[in-house]
Amino acid sequence: MEERYDEIEELIKKTGVDVPSVGFVDTVMKKIHAETVPCKEDYKMSPIVSKKAWGVIGILITMFLVGTYLFVDVSHFFSYKFKFSFFKFGFNFSGYTASKSFIYSVLLLMVLFVVQVVFLKKRIENKV
Repeated sequence: MEERYDEIEELIKKTGVDVPSVGFVDTVMKKIHAETVPCKEDYKMSPIVSKKAWGVIGILITMFLVGTYLFVDVSHFFSYKFKFSFFKFGFNFSGYTASKSFIYSVLLLMVLFVVQVVFLKKRIENKV
């Protein structure tokens, strides 16, 4: 087993060690970086939905809402009493009142979540 390694050591001693030029690593890394990361001038972000498409979507939604308001009688929807008999879990929440600390903690959690989403969005956009 050692004989194979001895032969390899002898071959390495005969050939010598090749030393790259002074700026070899820097030039290779610059070429790799140039190939993998697009320049900001070359990379232009475009929206998935164009401004015209958003305009058409907005007009359609507005037409739908105005048409619903003008031509559909929705008064029977407000007089109907919904029965949720299929939601019987055996829990009675009618006498439950949430404490102020619970409400404040839920509000704080929601505020932190919204702030965190905005912060992370800005951070991700800055990296791109």
